[in-house]
Order: sequence, then C-alpha cells, then structure tokens
Amino acid sequence: REQTPLLQSPTLDQKTVKLLQETVDSCQARCWGYVVLPESVQFVIEVEKEKDYHHCVEAFKELSEKVLVKTIKAEHEQLMDDITFYNPAWTEPSFLIWQGGYQTQLLSSMYALSNKIADLVMKPVDLGFVEKPEDWLFSSYQADNIEDH
Repeated sequence: REQTPLLQSPTLDQKTVKLLQETVDSCQARCWGYVVLPESVQFVIEVEKEKDYHHCVEAFKELSEKVLVKTIKAEHEQLMDDITFYNPAWTEPSFLIWQGGYQTQLLSSMYALSNKIADLVMKPVDLGFVEKPEDWLFSSYQADNIEDH
C-alpha cells in the first residue's frame, strides 16, 4: 500500500473538524487548539480527569471512523483500498481510518499550553502546505479568528 494520506480532501477535513468539535462538546471538554493534516489530527483539550481525556480521544476516533468510512464509501471510492483490510477468518472486511493508540502530552502551565497551540497552528506552514497559518482552513486558527473577519 502506498499509505495515501486520507485527509487530503476538503470534504473529509471539514467532516473531521466538525466531528472533533462534536466529540469535545459531548465529552464536556474544552478544546484549546487543533489542526487536521493530510495524515493526522492533532488537538489540545482540557478535561477534568486524565481518564476523561482517554475517553474523549477514543470517542473521537470511534465516531470519526464511522462517519469517514461512510463518506469514503459514498464520495471517495478511490480511497477504499487504503482503508479496507481482509482476513480469511472474517466474514466481512474491516475498515481502518486511525492507527492504534495515540500520543499524549501533559501540559502543566499556560506557557506550555500556548506554545503547543502555536505549534499546532504553525504546523501546516512548517510542513510547507501553506505560507501563513491563516491559509490553512482546517485548524483552530480559523475558529479563533472568526470574529476578526
């Protein structure tokens, strides 16, 4: 497999942002920042307890996988080979959007938090996707600056 980045489509990116926001709301968490990149979704959330964080991440992965698989089947058939896995013991194929596990980082100060958010919104610039963070449509930079437009 070529490991095609799944989140290259604006349709899938928009859905991913919406699903992240829905999940954070349902988990009663606060989202400080996020970025949806072609190969990953990164976000900073504030929760009351560490277990709430893990619950929220797993809820996001589960919900977004269901919606993204459905969207790919309906609108992006060319990506089906990238998400479909077969095993002779299974009666149906399995679909996989996200890799197992996730990385966590405890941010223990407002300084660390603000640096992490800045890193998130600058990531598309650092990766060469855009020249300015405001040009990347799928990050919290856009949400944080809505009232400025």
